[in-house]
Amino acid sequence: MQTRREYLVTKGLAKEGRGKLSRAAHEEIARAVASGMEFSDLQDRPVVVKRTPKERPADGNVEVTEENRYAGAFMRYPLDQVFKYDHEGKSYEITGRTACMTCGFSLVGHICNHAVGLTFHGQKELSPKGE
Repeated sequence: MQTRREYLVTKGLAKEGRGKLSRAAHEEIARAVASGMEFSDLQDRPVVVKRTPKERPADGNVEVTEENRYAGAFMRYPLDQVFKYDHEGKSYEITGRTACMTCGFSLVGHICNHAVGLTFHGQKELSPKGE
């Protein structure tokens, strides 16, 4: 029994030693295997079976909804809370997903009492819009 490369060398489609095989060489190997030929370098290879990933529930059997999605996180403000800051007499707004520079958490869940955010105008003190 010979290896695939030895078989291809006898056919003139490959050189002895190492190296890449051409498309024609791969097609010839496929034809030989389909016709029942066996190669010694294919005998000891494990069969790889592709599995589909298992579907896992988010929290046991609990359906994930927008209301319970962040149940374990501390939320000081609602997710759609907008924060404002002033720069040179003009008011600007940013979302609550911006990180607080004081405590490092997002603004909707920050744990400090002094919210400072990194804005386009540098670090600015932020306050929730509507307060």
